[in-house]
Amino acid sequence: DKMPFHAYESPENAIRQLGRKAHEMYLEPGLVPQAMSYAADLYQNDIVYMRAAAFLPAREKAVETTKGLDIVDVSSGEVRYRVLDDSKTLLPVRRPEPPVKALGDVPDDPVTPWGALLETPTMRSLEAYVKAFKGRKFLFGFACGQSANALDSSLGTEEAMLATLEDPGLCRAIMERKWVELRETILALHALGADGVYTGGGAAPIAPRQN
Repeated sequence: DKMPFHAYESPENAIRQLGRKAHEMYLEPGLVPQAMSYAADLYQNDIVYMRAAAFLPAREKAVETTKGLDIVDVSSGEVRYRVLDDSKTLLPVRRPEPPVKALGDVPDDPVTPWGALLETPTMRSLEAYVKAFKGRKFLFGFACGQSANALDSSLGTEEAMLATLEDPGLCRAIMERKWVELRETILALHALGADGVYTGGGAAPIAPRQN
């Protein structure tokens, strides 16, 4: 009897609604679901975007500085990223080498199945939304990063743009690999209790061909 309402709230602004700073999400990963849940109730949203906790890789840790955070390699002590005060953006100290330079670099090992994904800290952090809102709000999960984003993160921006013109086979291989990974994420989100999944709009056209 009413139009569904959703006031979009980014994780960083939701954290500010709690009187905290955005960069604190890397010091306290559970802060993201806490803040997003608070914002959903604050704005009386009918739709809730289930943003995961901001876990860093096990090899990295966040160290507070006067200007925000340094993200440090645990083994070497090298500063890999900096995060400015009240920001969420990871700024690389050195530009990393792209993981893919040729077709042979595209991973072909089995992807993590959805059942195993459900046991990861990232996916388990989404349980807070299900417990708080399932049955009274529409829950959206995220399975993004396909198409152009996958090319950019795999090849680097310049090489990705060149590859779209010069090496479409490599581009398709990267995007199809990403789709296989995203498919397991979508299945995990469904099993978790999501009512819908936001893909960014690019997943359908890059799905592998079916025989």
